Amino acid sequence: MMAHGGDEKNPKHGGRRHGGHGLGGHPAPEKDESEVRWLISYSDFMMQLVCLFILLYSVSATDAGKTSPIAQSWREEMGLEPIKAMSESMRDSSLPLTMEKLPAILKDMQVVLSRYPEGGKIRITPTADGFRLHLFYEMFEEGSGAPSRQGLRILDLAALILKPYERRVKSLEVIGHTAADDADREAGSSLRLSLTRAREAYRHVTGSECLHPLEGSLLLAGGRGPHEPAADNADGRARGFNRRVEFVARLEQDPEKLKARAAAAGKK
Repeated sequence: MMAHGGDEKNPKHGGRRHGGHGLGGHPAPEKDESEVRWLISYSDFMMQLVCLFILLYSVSATDAGKTSPIAQSWREEMGLEPIKAMSESMRDSSLPLTMEKLPAILKDMQVVLSRYPEGGKIRITPTADGFRLHLFYEMFEEGSGAPSRQGLRILDLAALILKPYERRVKSLEVIGHTAADDADREAGSSLRLSLTRAREAYRHVTGSECLHPLEGSLLLAGGRGPHEPAADNADGRARGFNRRVEFVARLEQDPEKLKARAAAAGKK
């Protein structure tokens, strides 16, 4: 039987209805969402492609500061000729170091530190007249002036870092520190203990038991007590990081003194 209204086609045969109502005044069937669903999947797929390209780009960039020490360490372990990783600050070891060379000095030290597991908690920071070597380790037992076994390893690494520069700095000082509870209640005992720690560290890094001993005539010792903490003394687990020593290097500032030292080094 043929339906009335010649302009309406049977939906089964792919026809469409005119107007908003179907046959007999019934609403027309809603549009199938599957017709646009592919757009959602397509947009998700394109977003994943963009993320993939960003990831590939990020891993393709090489960090020379990290890969150079890794390559150098591998070549040394294999017995091959080491890669030259030192910058211009080490090319002339007879000249005094100046503040303008400080960025290159810090970079060289970071390269060496990155080759040792213990170097991860050692920080080198610039100061107004040189640099400071921060040793973020518990290097002494509570109340003790003698370095622990871990403390001796850290001192060996510190001496290795400082060895190339000991004759090129104006002064080099080892400074002892204490935690708030390291000593008894006697006035000044913390200060004495910090000085004892500095002297014991001095004795080790200038002695024959040190792997890279420093020259004793070029090194000073001092103590600060608990007045310059590296960690919160109220935190029982972090307090031990205050039982440490640090090394402070000061560079020459006077140009005339620089010329005089360079001339003296040339005569030698």
